[in-house]
Amino acid sequence: MEDVREKVLDAAGRALARRALSRAALEQRLAGVAPPEVCQAVVDDLERLGYVDDAALALALAEQRLASGWGPARVEADLERLGVGESAARAGVRAAEAGEESAARALLASRAAAGRTPSQRLGLLARRGFSADAAESVLGVFEQ
Repeated sequence: MEDVREKVLDAAGRALARRALSRAALEQRLAGVAPPEVCQAVVDDLERLGYVDDAALALALAEQRLASGWGPARVEADLERLGVGESAARAGVRAAEAGEESAARALLASRAAAGRTPSQRLGLLARRGFSADAAESVLGVFEQ
């Protein structure tokens, strides 16, 4: 049994060395390595030690997406795709919403929005996952 646990720990270590993973994503990756109860016990241990942290992953992803010119809708979709737990995902989306106007302003000030009409800017923000409220708020600043 200890050999199986070591095998799961090794596989988890290799997976987490490449990138942070949600609990669900790590469990899915480990599913073919050992029985579910062994995988779950290893992931429980890694979570307790801080190597797996859905909340930290959600907040880091929200921050990175905002810095890259993406809005809360994109953050929410990415968190869902990554299998981040529900409460952690909500916290990540709330963090993205809190920084949404600033990120939208930065996107519109970048070269990506240069020379675009107001309706094209609105479309850019919508495609990038920004809310209509944030778009309306920042477009008013740029239209003056």
